[in-house]
Amino acid sequence: MNEQPPFAWAIEEIIAAHPNLYLEHCVVMAVALMSQHTSSPCEFGVECTGFNPPQLGTASRFLLRVSWTDQTALKALRIRQTEQPKSIVERAAVALAALLFAKLIPNGQMRVTRTGERADYWLPR
Repeated sequence: MNEQPPFAWAIEEIIAAHPNLYLEHCVVMAVALMSQHTSSPCEFGVECTGFNPPQLGTASRFLLRVSWTDQTALKALRIRQTEQPKSIVERAAVALAALLFAKLIPNGQMRVTRTGERADYWLPR
């Protein structure tokens, strides 16, 4: 599989990318989790299976560098004292998915699912 050069995105970008959703808490929880392991930026290996984002060309994998601001880092210190670890992990995953959808899927606007659908969000397209 071909590899793509790294993408570098700020986690705070999801707020503007998904204006119909309140994702500020997800941003902070993502930073709370990532900052326990590294300083900004945090690196992730991402593999796309089942879809081919145009930004990747023929590649299916890429390195993602997620950064955050000092202001978000300060909020993240408090969130670890406020929220349970399971909630932090779950909302951090939502934040990273929102970032990937916003950057890789044209018009990747997430929507909230109905109760009982076994997922929190979906893409209308």
